[in-house]
Amino acid sequence: MEAGETLENLQRLAAEFDNFRRRVQRDHAENIERASQRVIESLLPTLDAFDAALAFEPQTPSEDKILDGMRSTRAQLLETLARDGLEPIPAVGEVFDPKVHEAVSGAQAGDGDLIVNSDLRRGYTMSGRVIRPSLVTVDHA
Repeated sequence: MEAGETLENLQRLAAEFDNFRRRVQRDHAENIERASQRVIESLLPTLDAFDAALAFEPQTPSEDKILDGMRSTRAQLLETLARDGLEPIPAVGEVFDPKVHEAVSGAQAGDGDLIVNSDLRRGYTMSGRVIRPSLVTVDHA
């Protein structure tokens, strides 16, 4: 019986070690994702500044060139952040969804769907989780 017990103990130990290894790998991946999310969240005000600047109507050819450069830089930044799972939340023209939109003004809930008519501050998801909801105004469809 001693050999059988030793084999059982070794099998149990091997299973525990395998569970431990998987838990460490999962924790490591979660730590990396949390660190990425903190960095990305700290860059959201920069994206907001780009959005505000790009709303400006150029008056001269030189202003138009500056805005083109800003559009390109913003697109490059969004592309880089998208590789870590960042995605803008669709807003204008979409049905209001309290999971991803935060209404700050407009129609009250009642008859019919509420439709987002303006995006005051863009919201973002990261790997499918909302890290910041969109601030929107709404109206009835």
